[in-house]
Formats: sequence, C-alpha cells, structure tokens
Amino acid sequence: MAQPSSVHLSQPQTSGLEVTNLVVSYEGNQVVHGLDLSVQPSEFMTLLGPSGCGKSTTLRCVAGLHKADSGTIVIGDRVVSDGANHVRPEHRNVNMVFQSYAVWPHMTVFDNVAYGLRRAGVAFPEVKRRVDEMLDLVGLGEFAGRGATGLSGGQQQRVALARALATRPKVLLLDEPLSNLDSVLRARMRAEIMRLHRELGTTTLYVTHDCSEALSMSDRIAVLDKGRIDQLGAPVELYDNPANRFVARFLGPANFIAAEVVDMRGDEIALVSPVLAGSPQFVLKDEHAKRSSLSKGAKVDLVMRPERLALRPRADSRLDNHFPAETIHRDFLGAKSEVRLRSGEVELVCDVPHGATSVTGTGETAVFIDPRDLTWVPREARSAD
Repeated sequence: MAQPSSVHLSQPQTSGLEVTNLVVSYEGNQVVHGLDLSVQPSEFMTLLGPSGCGKSTTLRCVAGLHKADSGTIVIGDRVVSDGANHVRPEHRNVNMVFQSYAVWPHMTVFDNVAYGLRRAGVAFPEVKRRVDEMLDLVGLGEFAGRGATGLSGGQQQRVALARALATRPKVLLLDEPLSNLDSVLRARMRAEIMRLHRELGTTTLYVTHDCSEALSMSDRIAVLDKGRIDQLGAPVELYDNPANRFVARFLGPANFIAAEVVDMRGDEIALVSPVLAGSPQFVLKDEHAKRSSLSKGAKVDLVMRPERLALRPRADSRLDNHFPAETIHRDFLGAKSEVRLRSGEVELVCDVPHGATSVTGTGETAVFIDPRDLTWVPREARSAD
C-alpha cells in the first residue's frame, strides 16, 4: 500500500461552528429538540449516539442538505441558516464525506479530487498543485490516473477525504465514514483521518454510533439521545464521569449497582449497596465528591467499569469497596478474560487481562474497586439491565 507523504501543506482558513436552538421535524415528528452546539476553530467534535438520535440530521442541517424548522447555524462569522435565511450547500464552504464514499465512477482518481476545485473555477495549474498535494498526503499519488471505483474500499474513502479537503473547507463534515469498512481498515482509516486533522487543522464535525471511534479521535464528544445532547465533554471526562445511565452504557460496558448515600465527609461520599451480598459500603473520592450535589439518603446507581474491578481470593467485610461474589462463568477473549459474577441480587462482569495474577476457575471470590475508579449516576425508574 502506498504510504502517505509528508508534503508541506498551506493551512486552510478554518472557522468555528455555532448551532443554536436547532429544531428539526420529519413528517410532523420532531427529531431534534432545541439543540445547541459550539465547535471551536480546528476542533474535532463528534456527535455520538444510536440510530435515530438526530446526529446525522444535525450534520445535514449544517451542510445545508436539510432545512431546519427553526434555530440558527453560524459558520465563522456568517449566518448560513436561520428563520429568514438558508444558504445553499455549495455556498457554505463546508464539505461532507459520506458513508457510501460517493466517488464518481466515470472519473479518474485525479478528476474526483479535482471536482470541487473545477466547479469553483480554480485555474488548472492550481487545481493540479492542490490535487497532487492531497493525493500525496493520503498516499494515492501513484493512482491519480486510475478509475476511482477500481480501488479498494479504504482507498475510495481516502479519495473522498482528499476531495473534501482539496477545496480547503472551513468545516469538514463526516457522516459515519468508516461504517462500510472491515475492522482492520476501520482502524487504519481512523488513524489516517486523525493524521490529516493534525496536519491540516480543519474544523471537523464527525458523526458515528461507534464509541471507540468517538473516544479515540475526538477533542470533545456530544452524546445524543432522542434528539437532545445528554452530555458534552472530553472523552475521558465522559467515560469516567457520565451524566446518566444512557451515557455510561453507550460509552462502554458498565455495571450499575443500586446504592444509597449514608454519609458526606469532606471530599468523600459513603454509600451502602443493599443489593450486593453483605450490603457493603463504598467510598467515592476526589472529583466525584466535588462534582456531586448529593445529600444523605439519596439513592443512586454506582457505575463500575468491568476493567476497573479487581478479583481477590476472599472478601473482607471491614474494607470499603470490597464485596463477596461467586464466579459463574468466564470467557477467554485473547487479551482478556470476561468473568461473569453474582453477588446478592446482582450479576456483574469483570475484565481480567490475560496473564494477570488473579483468581481462576469458578466459585467464591471477592471484588474490589478503587474509590478513584468509582462513580455514580442518578437513579432512574427503568427496567434492570
């Protein structure tokens, strides 16, 4: 496979993006509910959520492919959509990369990448310079004269990226661009997109339902559910301190344990879980306590990530964050084993790295979680996980 070049690129003029109180309906059903979003110049922002959450609809409104019912969209210092104004897509200085690649089958790789530049009336010498520059950047310089649809899926997606970036858009929009690729190509293209973002600094709004893409690529993530942003922040912040069960679950596997606050002392919160064997006590520390507005008697769900749980030979009831459990099943998955446990009324999952010294087999064991690895979300009236 051809390797990307380290050519020096002139930097595009990038701009921020502001979406204010965006409302969108389809056939009388409101699918985006007053959404607010601010993307800083050169930021890589991801809209993450399940099918039907409004993420692609929001992206299409920014692109100008769909007209919102109400709300304002500003790119740089220019209003491109509001109640009285709707700038056509070709006049917004944004480009979009689609899930389906959308390369022109009757054109060569060169002509595909040159398409937007020619439409804009750029002179041929500059067209050739920019196309050659972009093809070298994505490692396709030697394929310039080939038919675009004769390339592999990963190569076609790189053609689509080069075409989108050649016109130096103020904002780059990507709508699930990796979902048609296999896992190996997906990882390769993920790295490719991030390399291009580092080199070009283009303001990017990326849509995906894949939490690994969002966590690994984004400066910030907006998690959407039912047309609203449930939480927005840096990947580590969202993973470690989710706002609710939906965010916690969508960003990765999680065990939810019902608990009640029994004490507040300094930077610590003490809780008891009546649903685990022995009704153990747990302690939350540091930023978890500082961010909370809890009071004694509050009912919450503790969030325990499987990789944060440690197995020990036996439980010690004198210790916080420590409870007995029974190992009921384990699956060897190569890099780790997934251990299924039962404690009291709860089944939970623990990840044990391959080769780690830990309890083996099935039967009685104990589970420990460091106070710094434990967080909570508000208790919700919903069915058990």
